[in-house]
Amino acid sequence: MRPVGGFQDRTTYGAVYATESVARIVNVDTRFRDNPTITGAAACTIRLPRTYKNITSLRLSSIELPNTWYDFTANLENTNFTVSGSQRTISDGNYTTTTLASAMVSSAAPTISLSVTFDAVTTKCTISASGAFTMDFTPQITSGTCCVTREANLRPFDTGLGSYLGFTSNTYSGNSLYTSESLPNLYGNTYVLLSLEKYEAIDHLSFNGTAVPAFAKIVVNASKNTVIYANGANTITNKVIFPEPENISVIKLKLTDCYGRVLQTFGNFSFTLEMQEVVSSKLYSAYKDNLVK
Repeated sequence: MRPVGGFQDRTTYGAVYATESVARIVNVDTRFRDNPTITGAAACTIRLPRTYKNITSLRLSSIELPNTWYDFTANLENTNFTVSGSQRTISDGNYTTTTLASAMVSSAAPTISLSVTFDAVTTKCTISASGAFTMDFTPQITSGTCCVTREANLRPFDTGLGSYLGFTSNTYSGNSLYTSESLPNLYGNTYVLLSLEKYEAIDHLSFNGTAVPAFAKIVVNASKNTVIYANGANTITNKVIFPEPENISVIKLKLTDCYGRVLQTFGNFSFTLEMQEVVSSKLYSAYKDNLVK
């Protein structure tokens, strides 16, 4: 085509104009999930008000997540211990060094008078009594095998209450005092994973070179019983670009820890999705013909 007045006419070249693709902003709130009386907020289905057609990308632009899940639960297998042959249990919940020490002492009281302390300088845990006693941190579960047996060849971490207290072995005997070899972990998850079925932005590396897909990694930067506010500045890799336009009418989500365990959330959370929707038939045809990447 000849230049007109020095200007090259490229209007027939299939340029992408702003009006050919628009952003659709959707606020997702788990209060409005399907079957709310029998499903939890951390693993649920959300039906959108309409089918969003010809979506080319999906981005997490914000999330408001209350940090209320428990870091010590029977499900996590870190709430029981056996002292001198007697199995004892602490309640599900979140603990400080002071409240955890008190809970363990109270739980063991029918069997033995224990002292549980955390050093102010090293933060290591010491469990002691007036005479020799045994401690066994192997989790007790009602069926199957516990995490120590089930994942002994995979992970030496987060397996039983002793591991969270900083003890690297499961059993101790022959002494009246035991001090943890490592430091306690009472802060729980430093991040959580938001998974949206079919939409994967990151590979979360797991055991033996395997990976678990997820949509976004949410950094836990708020203390317990406060709200995590995350946006593009503090979420990691939160955008999926589709190879071709898709229609979206349902969101199936999971909120998990690093081991893929669904969090036991209390209450609901919300997040905002930004969908890029093709509204031009010309651009849609270009996508379908693989002319626009």
